Amino acid sequence: MDTERLQTISIGNKKRLNSFIEIIKETSELTGFNRLTRIVKIPISTLNQNNLSQVEAEQLCTLINGITRETIIDLPVRKADKHIGGADDFIPDSSIKRLASLQKIKFDKIIMAEQQLSLLGITDYDRDTFLILQFISADGLQQVFSMQKYIDSQNESDTQLDDATKKKLGILKKLKVEWELMPKGFKNKQIKISDDKWQDWIRESGVDEYYQLENILFSLQEEGLIIEYDFIDNYR
Repeated sequence: MDTERLQTISIGNKKRLNSFIEIIKETSELTGFNRLTRIVKIPISTLNQNNLSQVEAEQLCTLINGITRETIIDLPVRKADKHIGGADDFIPDSSIKRLASLQKIKFDKIIMAEQQLSLLGITDYDRDTFLILQFISADGLQQVFSMQKYIDSQNESDTQLDDATKKKLGILKKLKVEWELMPKGFKNKQIKISDDKWQDWIRESGVDEYYQLENILFSLQEEGLIIEYDFIDNYR
């Protein structure tokens, strides 16, 4: 699990991620987890009750895969739809024989995709009613639960910090990521941050406005965590 990436995710997205994992956990407990198909069917109504849309939930699946550095959650219905849609990529010419051949290819693709969903026990009703997840391995579910535990442990430690320390830590974590992205061979590293990125950092770290950001940077310099900072045109 990429804990460093998890630490840089905004507080809002951590809450959404934690809420989504809790939904997966409760659903798998209620319906049981088939270790053969590794399918979890989450009612779309349940997502809506937790202020999540289906699109947001699918994006969170992508985020989970990114944090684990591997694909542990697949979306079989989306994969099938994409497979079927790929049949339209062919451009027929004026040949009747070629057109008939391409139509057969498209038909075969549709049949194959539908058969794959059928083997997983996914019906047309399921496609309209549930967000359907398939875990690539039987251990994938536990990996997601471990991620939730890590987020909860972070939240517990964060609640023990005062607001000023939380804000400073938020900015310091962002700077650390930028620092580590720079080439190791540079002797005098200078990080340039655009105004747009600063705006994101201010929002995600709970900083009130630019003047408070300046105070944070000055205190980090005073504590020896950064050497110096300056405002240059549209960069910091």
